[in-house]
Amino acid sequence: MDTLLFVLIPVFPIIAFLVIAFLGNSMKESGGYVALVMELISFIISIYMFVGVLTVPSYSVDKYMIWFSLSHGPTFEIGMLIDGFTAIMIFIVNLVGFLVILYSLGYMHADPGLARYYAEISLFIAVMNGLVLSDNLFELFIFWELVGLCSYLLIGFWYRKPEAAKAAKKAFLVTRVGDVMLLFGMIILLYQSHTPLALNFNQLYSWAATSKFSSAELTTLTAATFLVFGGAMGKSAQFPLHVWLPDAMEGPTTVSALIHAATMVKAGVFLIVRMMPLLQYTPATELIIAVIGGFTAFFAATMGLVAPDIKRVLAYSTISQLGYMFLALGAGSAGAAMYHLMSHAFFKALLFLAAGSVIHAVNTQDLHKMGGLFTKMKITAVTMLIGGLSLSGIPPFSGFFSKDLILDVVLQKGLNNPVYMVLYILAVLTVLLTAFYMFRLWFLAFMGKPRGYDEKHVHESPGVMVVPLIILAIFATFSWMFLLLPSFSQILGISLSLNIPTMLIGVSLGLVGIYVSYMLYSAGIPKKFTSVVMKQIHNILYRKYWFDEVYGAFSIYIIYGFAKLVSMFDKYIIDGVIDGIAAGGVMLSSSLYPIGKGLVKNYVTLIISGLIITFILLIYVSPFLYGGGI
Repeated sequence: MDTLLFVLIPVFPIIAFLVIAFLGNSMKESGGYVALVMELISFIISIYMFVGVLTVPSYSVDKYMIWFSLSHGPTFEIGMLIDGFTAIMIFIVNLVGFLVILYSLGYMHADPGLARYYAEISLFIAVMNGLVLSDNLFELFIFWELVGLCSYLLIGFWYRKPEAAKAAKKAFLVTRVGDVMLLFGMIILLYQSHTPLALNFNQLYSWAATSKFSSAELTTLTAATFLVFGGAMGKSAQFPLHVWLPDAMEGPTTVSALIHAATMVKAGVFLIVRMMPLLQYTPATELIIAVIGGFTAFFAATMGLVAPDIKRVLAYSTISQLGYMFLALGAGSAGAAMYHLMSHAFFKALLFLAAGSVIHAVNTQDLHKMGGLFTKMKITAVTMLIGGLSLSGIPPFSGFFSKDLILDVVLQKGLNNPVYMVLYILAVLTVLLTAFYMFRLWFLAFMGKPRGYDEKHVHESPGVMVVPLIILAIFATFSWMFLLLPSFSQILGISLSLNIPTMLIGVSLGLVGIYVSYMLYSAGIPKKFTSVVMKQIHNILYRKYWFDEVYGAFSIYIIYGFAKLVSMFDKYIIDGVIDGIAAGGVMLSSSLYPIGKGLVKNYVTLIISGLIITFILLIYVSPFLYGGGI
């Protein structure tokens, strides 16, 4: 393969960004077609990479050039690491990116900020491609921060809405917590590893494999890997840094599809996949990743049960499914995590774009104001049903196979470790919750009678929006067929074999969740709970366990309080000392001011007085300074 061609994958979206940023307002569709064509070229190259790596599954090449070197210090480089994981991720990013831009030609058609939208989304795809291609942590971190910047711009795209502006700031600040942890983890690894090329992945792997770590060195490595995982927690919205992702739904639905399916939140999973050769030496970090992932999967699913906003239900679903991926990584299976990442990319992009189609038709995100849309929007309804079945883990859809692989991996780990067995039980229960909240959404949106909208104006979305739904529905149904390719299975280190007991448990609970949802919501009427206990549970979940209130109080009373103390110290101590010195200088100069009146006799008196004092010091003091005396 011509690996130099792969450099162009992020370049074409960058060209689109620059052209649209300067000329977009004067172009047809405000540069949308430029963004589409440039992303199509990148997608074609990504297919070439994907197919090429499948033909040689052991293929791995690290191309780099030196950026700068520090004297007696590390050497930093810019490079590309092309292997199976890179090829799979690049394919996902550019397939979803291309379909999202195509869909946007219909969904965002009349928006006044269209040129800004296409410029920012092209930049978003470009920097995500750069992140995936990076062959070292330092370079990855640069793109990592650019991904955060793009998400801030796109979440707050409708910045005139106070909710959108607040959501963008919230996402930016919460993910910064993780980014600081990642930065400290990188510093520790840089200090500990001393690789010739600073933080180069392959050299880190070789260093770890050939080192005989002492107990203290393993403790240091554990701290470093945990801090790197902290960065992934922020980007991938894992507990307790999950609070930004539901609010990120204030951005356009197309942005939500891109963030949730192929870019920002998947960056954290991909980072930990890259770190897996180091994690095998730090079982404590692996266990922490598994615990946080397993708990997040269940925890987020509970909040999806009652959310009234169609996009927020899908946001909680994303947090939960990302938890599954981290659970697999914590159980030691990068392959199961990557395959679920791939499967999830297809059905979650489908679900968000189908939700966008519904919102485009009824002009609301409130599930309580929908209903009866099946007869009006059959393609949207059917494709969203396929996405829901895949998410719920129902065969033969792809989500069934990827979910089952994770459950099997965790179960095998749980046979020797009771903690993993508890996590397996949580993961299985999450299947039940997932099926319930997904079909609650579907029944409320498409079944029953219209509620709160004028059905006369509702119709199926235009072809430019429907075609991406159909393509993604095909992938959500049949992407499990990739596992039939021996080369694909070899890259991920997994196969299509099924654990029958695990499969039966997962599918049974998924069907139970669908059935309960059908019993409660098949008429398309929002359920109103009457018992006191159910009302209390509903309120706890609806208020998201009061996490926003807790973080708000922490910010006001702890962070803001500490900031006020620092401000007072700066004002009264630091500034006080400096102002005191200045005031003393003013007083001294004021006291000396009368001397300088221009009278010669005063100047002569001062000179003579100075000479006398100097003479006395020389005669009587200097001998004592150098020994002896008078």
